[in-house]
Amino acid sequence: AGNEPLTQGAVSYEESCKAAISKGIVVNTIFCGGNDEGIKTMWKHGADLADGAYASIDQNQAVATIKAPQDGDIARLGSELNATYIAYGARGQVSAANQTAQDWNAAGAAPAAMADRAVAKASAHYRNESWDMVDAVKGGKVKAEDVKDADLPENMKKMTVEERKAYVEKQALEREKIQKEIGRLNVERQKFITEEQKKQAGGTNTFDSALIK
Repeated sequence: AGNEPLTQGAVSYEESCKAAISKGIVVNTIFCGGNDEGIKTMWKHGADLADGAYASIDQNQAVATIKAPQDGDIARLGSELNATYIAYGARGQVSAANQTAQDWNAAGAAPAAMADRAVAKASAHYRNESWDMVDAVKGGKVKAEDVKDADLPENMKKMTVEERKAYVEKQALEREKIQKEIGRLNVERQKFITEEQKKQAGGTNTFDSALIK
């Protein structure tokens, strides 16, 4: 995304976009300005080269926050997700505290921001193998039985090896359950938001709308 010609810079956008799609990476472009100007400055061409979509937006148009009926439930489930994390190792407690702090930051911004964060946390892209034992075990980075007692949270230190494995599996299943429910609610939420945006004059020409599309 940008507001100057895609042709600028030392590296050819044509080479980059062709290289990207050759590796299965789709390139979508968003020009901040008039649609025709974006076409003239090659933003559409870049997307065309890499099987992507081109969009133009009014960068001066304020993004309208739309409160959806599902926001509250999604935000609540996002907080419940935190309880499924098993902080371990030197970074565990600090990272878990930061996870909660960022939830509070999102909540302070807007109800919709908290819901958006919960949806992000429920996606496959949100992984914390460096400090969460559930993700680490799932990703093959560690085995529950190999984690040193000193690196375990207090509630796991007295567990047997089998109890540790069972506990990690229990947390993983609970997380998956919550993530699926967030996903289901988010489908309903996006439908609601899309319908509300249609009702707003010019409401579909903002950066967030272009990204969602």
